[in-house]
Amino acid sequence: MDLEERTAWLEAHPTPEGFEAITEGAARVIFENKNEVFYNPAQEVNRDLSVLVLRLFAEQMRQERGEKFDGITILEALSATGLRSVRYWKEVPGIKSIVANDIETAAVKNIRRNVHFNGISDTQIIPNQGDARAVMYQNQKAYDVIDLDPYGSGAEFFDAAVQSINDGGLICVTCTDMQVLCGNYPEVCSYKYGALPLKGKPTHEQAVRIVLASLERSAARYQRHIVPLISLSMDFYVRMFVRVYTRPEEAKRSMLCEGKGASQRYLAASGPPVNRNCDDCGRDHKVLGPIWNRSLYDDEFIKKAMEELEKNSALFKTHKKVNGYLSVLSQELPDQPLFYDLPAICKVLHAQQPAMSVFKSAILNANRGYRISISHTVATAIKTDAPASFLWDILRGWNKLHPVRPPPPGSVAAAILEKEPSFEADFTEREDAKPEKSKKPRFVHNPPNWGPGTRRQINVKRAAPEAETTKEGEEAQAEKETSQPQAKKKRQDSEETAQP
Repeated sequence: MDLEERTAWLEAHPTPEGFEAITEGAARVIFENKNEVFYNPAQEVNRDLSVLVLRLFAEQMRQERGEKFDGITILEALSATGLRSVRYWKEVPGIKSIVANDIETAAVKNIRRNVHFNGISDTQIIPNQGDARAVMYQNQKAYDVIDLDPYGSGAEFFDAAVQSINDGGLICVTCTDMQVLCGNYPEVCSYKYGALPLKGKPTHEQAVRIVLASLERSAARYQRHIVPLISLSMDFYVRMFVRVYTRPEEAKRSMLCEGKGASQRYLAASGPPVNRNCDDCGRDHKVLGPIWNRSLYDDEFIKKAMEELEKNSALFKTHKKVNGYLSVLSQELPDQPLFYDLPAICKVLHAQQPAMSVFKSAILNANRGYRISISHTVATAIKTDAPASFLWDILRGWNKLHPVRPPPPGSVAAAILEKEPSFEADFTEREDAKPEKSKKPRFVHNPPNWGPGTRRQINVKRAAPEAETTKEGEEAQAEKETSQPQAKKKRQDSEETAQP
């Protein structure tokens, strides 16, 4: 359905008397009671991205199956309003059927009403009432796409989903329990996802990688493995799209263990033996993980997604924000899990903070072949394959040029700064270390009324238009802030540790 057809249909189908309506994309859903079932307008960017990914995936399946292709089958396991299923049917070419499932009677009633209101038959979008796990367990390798968008954790559905998906199929997962994934409740993260989180700046990327690792382990039990197409930390949740294949030889995937202190990283079963204490700061190591240690995206797929978004931007209300996520994600180093945060590591030393471009220039000027990129989660991130000891040497050199008051004896800062740098860092600023100029927003601010909402809530108040951020936006602001000397702060006697 193109933009003209969408507009014409919406004009021809006004809201019935006695109902409230929500229009999103090509779909309009109606409710008698706004508290009947959950709807969150802040998740529109999630649904726009999902429609974009499914458009490309359906075309991939058409090419892979050739003459045998008769459309993709989709299970929306936790449908609630049916909005997502209706949007998929109207906006994604090449769909054979969709099962819109929910466990609650009121939700299924709404799904059926909205399916009919949008002129779709029960054989095209099939309303179904049942426990999502039971539906998937009872239908082994039955669906080309399974969409899991729960309120909270999606971990309880992983085992059923990896068995119910067809070979080469697509699992779409949302998890909104960010406090668990970001380290506030490590014991809960351990029993839900089988991983230990740590607090720190990289926690949102950590959340994505913990969920991917959990999904991979679920797939490996059945000699299957996952291939992420797009995996993001978005606003107050993580969203990922992974293809699942049955390939026993690929099911043996290494996971990453993370050392905390002065930030050492080692692959499980392949990293060198380490002392009990960190070589840089002398503090105990702390373990993070296991987490997914490979790329968060497929390079070819994300390029096609950005091209499709550029070509059909009028079909996606949140296209600026989606493009911002994709453009930044596509620039991340694919083989470097997590990152260093420049303000955080400078805070460890109580040191004056160099400009982001100056610090990046020092890494590149060393001519050791180290690579650098940004992160889609934090504008001040330094994602690099340079070892922690190398970065500390750069900051030791910077501190010699911009000295501050000596740190307290016995502190982490004192332990790091008492060592002499192994080389003389060159802080001459380079053009290739500066942020790229772009007319398109990269880090887009959240609109008013943004947030996860409550479990039972329909917020029909529409969000204000997105605020745009370009070169003068968040990344440029971070660059500006890091170029200025930090104000003098009261020195803390407590020990601080750097986050990777």
